Amino acid sequence: MSLYSEGKPPHRLGKEPRVLFDNVGPLTGKNVLVVDDFARTGDTIKKVIKRIFESEAKEVKSAVVGLRQDASYKPDFVGTKFEGCLIFPWDSAQ
Repeated sequence: MSLYSEGKPPHRLGKEPRVLFDNVGPLTGKNVLVVDDFARTGDTIKKVIKRIFESEAKEVKSAVVGLRQDASYKPDFVGTKFEGCLIFPWDSAQ
């Protein structure tokens, strides 16, 4: 799923995250960890978690490398918090 473009600064692509890949396979009774590179608002990861629970997963935890300070969603695991736009090392090579 994606809610923002890949550019810097990123641009919102729509009102809700777009589904890019929906075949998660059988999750009934499984523990699932959802990992994302970063969360600006948390809307995308919340939608992914909802879909996983709809697939009857037993438990879902979430992790992000970077979490924007003002994100409404708080993942279970966070690498770093940021303000503004998160720049990864590979972004500076452009």
